[in-house]
Amino acid sequence: MENFLIDDDVYGQVFVLGYNGSESVSYSQNGSSSMISTRSVLRRKPQPNGVIPSSKHYMVTDPTSSASLRDRRHFIAYVKSRTETLIQEYQNDPFSDMFQVGRSTDKPIDVTVKDTRCSDLDTDEVSADHQAAAADKDQHRDSTISRFACRLLVNRTLPYQPRVFAAGFDNHRNICLGEKAPKWATESGMDGLTTNGVLVFHPPAWGAIGEDAPGWLEVSVRGAMLSLRSSRSAKQRGQPLVSDSNVLRDGSLIDLCGVTLLYRTKEGLDQSPTSRELDDRLACLNADRPQCPVGMNTLVIPRQRTHMALKASDQPYIYMTCGHVQGRHGWGDQPNKLKKCPICFKDGSIVRMCMGMEAAFIVGQDSTPTHAFNPCGHMASLKTVDYWSRIPFPHQATAYKPSSPACPFCITLLDAKCPYVRVIFP
Repeated sequence: MENFLIDDDVYGQVFVLGYNGSESVSYSQNGSSSMISTRSVLRRKPQPNGVIPSSKHYMVTDPTSSASLRDRRHFIAYVKSRTETLIQEYQNDPFSDMFQVGRSTDKPIDVTVKDTRCSDLDTDEVSADHQAAAADKDQHRDSTISRFACRLLVNRTLPYQPRVFAAGFDNHRNICLGEKAPKWATESGMDGLTTNGVLVFHPPAWGAIGEDAPGWLEVSVRGAMLSLRSSRSAKQRGQPLVSDSNVLRDGSLIDLCGVTLLYRTKEGLDQSPTSRELDDRLACLNADRPQCPVGMNTLVIPRQRTHMALKASDQPYIYMTCGHVQGRHGWGDQPNKLKKCPICFKDGSIVRMCMGMEAAFIVGQDSTPTHAFNPCGHMASLKTVDYWSRIPFPHQATAYKPSSPACPFCITLLDAKCPYVRVIFP
């Protein structure tokens, strides 16, 4: 699929980090399985469905008996106590479209997402028992993504200016902030935060981050920006930041506590390499027929790092200390031990190497894969690996530290001292 968009009705695209170009992935919920997309086009809807706060608000003892719920109006319920709930009604906005994101597959959700677990292991270097245990643990782990996690409102006319808000409206058009959720009064009405929060990262510009990367911020249900809480679900909100905005820009990241989304504008994608260009670049690399200096066999760089992608003898491996690429051969060591490179004799770990195939993650128009992320081995251009190695990710649900950069193609945590290496073919 080409990643530049020519349709004037397209606002931009949302990409899920961690799937390396796969357009869809399997998804299981409530005993049923389906396929969900890893990239979603935000397109102007036939009829505007955006909603904005109205001036109507009132107190009830039970939010399930409110007139708003009975009349099918959008509203946010701020639960103050067991007997007091403030209902803030929302009204239709004819000038905006609303796109909702969450773990649910229900109709109100436009973009369904699943947890992408961070990993720092190459499965080819891990025992089958270890893999099975990790997979079983992941399968039974509760998701930390809300069923109705966040919503985007986009102006239907230029400039589009997509804005992100915490929480989404459920099947009853309701957002309910429980008694323990952080909430506060503002001049324009009540505001609050969701349990695990919706975090936003705004780069200065796509591909441009200096030595000091900007920090993550939290967005409220009304779109206010705040500094991070002491922990992900702390009851005390962060400090309001009136100088920051919830307007998404090209390259903005949205973290939903279990999955991270990348927003790319139509104009930004027009300036990026296309998926076809990445395919052509990979074909050119393999057309050079790189040879393993040990086994003297031809290596084939795959699109995905899977067990069935290639024969074991054809799979290229990269040493993460020196960057030399070879085929797999016998070292006489146990798995997960350092291997000695037969070219430079440096000891280091090895990993199966493959191409980074999601074009939306590539920085700059030059897609030549000269470097590889450490320790996962995904290849990309120097600008790409350098850019992503400067973005710390808030990985944990209970705390923000330790946080570290991650490979966008697989969400593997990068090595703190050496996040990427230069690829050296034989």
